[in-house]
Amino acid sequence: MRIILTISLLLSFISLSFGQSVEVNPYSNSIQIGEQIKVDLKVESAKNTEVIWPQLGENLHEKVMIVNSAGRDTVLTNNTKTITEQLTVTGFDTGVWAIEPIAFVIDKDTFRSEPFLIEVQDVEVDTSQAIKDIQPIREVPYTFEEIIKFVGIGAGALWVLISVVSLILYLTGKDKKRAEAKPQKPLDPPHVEAFRDLTELKDQKLWQNEKHREFHIRLSEIIRSYLERRFGMHALEYTTSEIEAQMHLTNAGEDYNDSLIKALRISDMAKFAKAKPLPNENEFAFEAVESFVEVTKPVEEEKNEKENGQ
Repeated sequence: MRIILTISLLLSFISLSFGQSVEVNPYSNSIQIGEQIKVDLKVESAKNTEVIWPQLGENLHEKVMIVNSAGRDTVLTNNTKTITEQLTVTGFDTGVWAIEPIAFVIDKDTFRSEPFLIEVQDVEVDTSQAIKDIQPIREVPYTFEEIIKFVGIGAGALWVLISVVSLILYLTGKDKKRAEAKPQKPLDPPHVEAFRDLTELKDQKLWQNEKHREFHIRLSEIIRSYLERRFGMHALEYTTSEIEAQMHLTNAGEDYNDSLIKALRISDMAKFAKAKPLPNENEFAFEAVESFVEVTKPVEEEKNEKENGQ
């Protein structure tokens, strides 16, 4: 009886003396805007304890977003349990951001990590140098779960489409009398529409009033609509890289093609990464679009315009 009691007391002492610990450690406390760093989460506890992991969502902070998680890894030894998770985080707003303690629950007790800082630094730009190419957007492969999800959504959308088409065919079959189509007003030539829209955009002075994103969204829409009407490419649906691959269909010189792609990449940074291009970059993008439309407009249209002007 004494032996059993002694063993029980010894096990209780060992269990109580084992320390639980949580750690959240970034690989660096300073990054440039858009740069990615790793952050390690780690919990050490007794082997038989229950650990409730925090649900972090999409952000560590309002200004620091979680790009990816490598998943949790659990290592068991004789008396201990170690759980780790590695996050990839980034930020697109400059400043010093305080990451608050993260709570972990171990056997109904809450343990909090130490807070830390992440500084997001702006990229220094030498305005005396020529504008260089922007790196293309990196394609990230789809996961198996995402593929299954897309297949399910596609199947549901196809079923809805078939149902709608069947209903339309049924209704039109019952009533064969159709109203005469109203004559449509002819559209202006693509380059005429593009020049008109560019003039309106220039008069709005959006980027001069710090509305960089609105300016580049509209500028991108104008040139993509022109490419679609003028050359038949699906530019409104294409990424910049896909447009670059289709540029051989145009009859513009190579220099104008390169300038247009640079302009589109500047717009991509303003639209998707919340970047604020410099004044000379905004002017370059606008002039590149305007020049491209000028050199690629139909020769016959240009000839008629000159004759009408005379």
